[in-house]
Amino acid sequence: MSSLASIVDISEAFHSPLLGVLVFFLTGILLIIHKRGGVKAGKALKHENKDAHVDASIERRKANFMKRNSKYGYSSSKKGFIDTWRGSEFPALGSENGLVYADHAGAALPMKSQMERGMEEAAGAVFSNPHSSGPSAARTKVLVDDARHRVLNHFSNRPRAYNLVFTPNCSGSLSLLADSFSFEEGSVLVYAMNCHTSVVACREKARRAGGSWKCLGLDEMERGGEHWPVPSKPSLVVIPMECNFSGRVAEVKRIVDCVKVTSDQYFVCVDVAKYAAFNKIELEEIGADFAVGSFYKIFGSPTGLGFLFLRKSAVEAVINPRHYGGGGVSAILPNEDFTVLRKNVEEVFEPGTINFRGIISLRWGFDSLDDLGGADAMKDHVQSLTKEFKRVMGELGGDDIEFHSHESSCSIVSFSLKRRGREREWIGYNEVINLAELSEPAIQMRGGCFCNQGACLEALQCEGASVKKWFEAGHVCGDSLDVVDGERTGVLRVSFGRESTWEDMDSVVKFFKAHFFCSGGRSVGKSAAGGEVSLKRGGGDIKLKAIYVYPIKSCAAIEVKGNWPIELNGNLKFDREFCLVDASGVAMRLNRYPRMATIKSTIDLDNNSMTITAAGHTESLKLDLEGDLGGQTDAVSVCSNVCRAYYVENVEYSIWFESVLKVKCFLARRVKGEGCFSNEAPLLLISSGSVRRLNSFRRGNDKLEVNEISFRPNLVVDDGELEGEGELEGECSENMEDGWSKISIGSLNFAVDGLCSRCNMVEVDPLRGSFGKGGVLRTLGGYRRERGRIVFGVFVKREGETGGGESGVIGVGDDVIVTRKEAG
Repeated sequence: MSSLASIVDISEAFHSPLLGVLVFFLTGILLIIHKRGGVKAGKALKHENKDAHVDASIERRKANFMKRNSKYGYSSSKKGFIDTWRGSEFPALGSENGLVYADHAGAALPMKSQMERGMEEAAGAVFSNPHSSGPSAARTKVLVDDARHRVLNHFSNRPRAYNLVFTPNCSGSLSLLADSFSFEEGSVLVYAMNCHTSVVACREKARRAGGSWKCLGLDEMERGGEHWPVPSKPSLVVIPMECNFSGRVAEVKRIVDCVKVTSDQYFVCVDVAKYAAFNKIELEEIGADFAVGSFYKIFGSPTGLGFLFLRKSAVEAVINPRHYGGGGVSAILPNEDFTVLRKNVEEVFEPGTINFRGIISLRWGFDSLDDLGGADAMKDHVQSLTKEFKRVMGELGGDDIEFHSHESSCSIVSFSLKRRGREREWIGYNEVINLAELSEPAIQMRGGCFCNQGACLEALQCEGASVKKWFEAGHVCGDSLDVVDGERTGVLRVSFGRESTWEDMDSVVKFFKAHFFCSGGRSVGKSAAGGEVSLKRGGGDIKLKAIYVYPIKSCAAIEVKGNWPIELNGNLKFDREFCLVDASGVAMRLNRYPRMATIKSTIDLDNNSMTITAAGHTESLKLDLEGDLGGQTDAVSVCSNVCRAYYVENVEYSIWFESVLKVKCFLARRVKGEGCFSNEAPLLLISSGSVRRLNSFRRGNDKLEVNEISFRPNLVVDDGELEGEGELEGECSENMEDGWSKISIGSLNFAVDGLCSRCNMVEVDPLRGSFGKGGVLRTLGGYRRERGRIVFGVFVKREGETGGGESGVIGVGDDVIVTRKEAG
């Protein structure tokens, strides 16, 4: 305050009234600046202290973890402690980069140096087709042979006992094996209940050859005895060495012993796709005749490259190639039944040109494993994170979490969650996955059954009848229908990898804690009152604030300034009258083509004409809405629904839209009586209070405010200062319109037809036609969740009338009468 005192002294020294006024004015400004500066400094200091407290907590928890897990982090490896190289080798990962990767069972990630070495080698050398001759082809063949030998030595101490065939992937390896195996009448294919779908598919090949199949539980396989069929002809057993659903490690040697006791007709194939990522495998010791897997599961790259090990003695006994290609024959005549296959197994079973560039790059993947100390070091590291995650989640979740992963699991934690509260219902995996995607940082994890329906059914304690019921309800493998009639159709899976850190694990825990294990994870509530009410604001009834019409689906809106006709079917006249269709017959949407927001329409209701313009384009289109635009009717896919539409024949229209959007597309008009361009209901309504509540949350998190047009409503209700509606800034998750069952606008009556599920379309800036950086869905996800959906706004439809034609008008400023839902 010494500067203020100095100014006062100066004014007194000059004895000037004018100077005194000036000094008084300046003094006031300085006081305001000083106060605001103090407030800002206080806030900054508060945030600084809070951040320091959080950092100290993180460091303390990590230190405690490392005391209990001395083998975490590869400290004794050539690469060094993980914190020294994680950022440089995986620069896209981590909370600081906005992504935590917890789906290593789906795909491992390659190191940056691993990829750079491969690219540098490929750029500095010429690799040719190894079937050719010449210097580069010879060099390529040598490098392929070197890679083959390295793979053989990695999986067996007796590499000469096996042939190694490169395939497109693990599924391709299984298909090749099943095609080539000598199935016949009397043969049996036996596989474990918890095997991958690709294994189950092999039963079709056995059946076509006259054989049969049997599915056994892994416990039954390990016990042996009467469960095993006794075949009379060569038969195949397929065992998942590690289950990709639960992480259970099979006692393969014990199963092989049971197999051999049962019948000498059995040959054993081991699926090592998951197990090979963190374990050293000795095929000869476990008694495997065949083994299959994929390299991307081990070190991330290359993708599209798998392996099939064939014991040489088994090849001679039961393997007969059914297909061959270039490089696989010694002599062949196309016009006579004369073919002589090559004697080299690899050449016969690798038809055509192999993925020689990918095969050559395998050495950099194996080197990356060696730099970390090999399989044992990676297993120790990953297992420490897996056990810690399961322990902490168990403590947080209590009775609300059910684990499905096996105690022998190295990297997988699979589980289900129950919603806290009176209902105690299952939380669908899709709800969690969607929230994880919106989290800060975003989290990549997996939900579903992971192409392992058998293990999934065992975990959920369901029978086959449940799967059939789910299918009839519309659920298919890999979709988002996660709960059917209260039953889970899948689970969640978090899986760690060689590059996972304690910080990654901690971020995943924090996500579940914030959204599912604490009161902060709020869902949309239920209405507490019923009956008809005219909501008051100030001195009058609530009003209809705005009407928006979207003549072309996903393009810009027309903001109505007065009245607008509404049809008997509930549509605003000309709303979603048209759509743009891509070359595949799919209606184009704003979240895929954000520049659609720059395409604007104006409609002259008196002349029934529409003019279309676009930002940056001087030319416009003009359509006669009463005239025949020509064209044939054809199917259009709109958000998974299929309806009929007229494809407008005018080529000039297609050229114009293509010039704006830079993609080939066609203008289509809906067939009268079909309303599928409008998605779930004719009209979408939001209230201005709901937008204010959203923006209050966003201001609290230093986010940009959102305009109502971002939600693409047809109707916006201006609630003003509503009496009895509570504070908009509170923690309540319910928006005003959530509790409505009916509304009247002017003389027209409407029924509320459910909440509107939101997708990333709300992230598109409607003025610029590009994705913003606002994280609107992330904000909504914090307080607007309902059964796996993020909801905002309600659908409304006309009551009691159907058909085409106009039935009246609504106008901006109309009174709105609301009937609330009954309590309960």
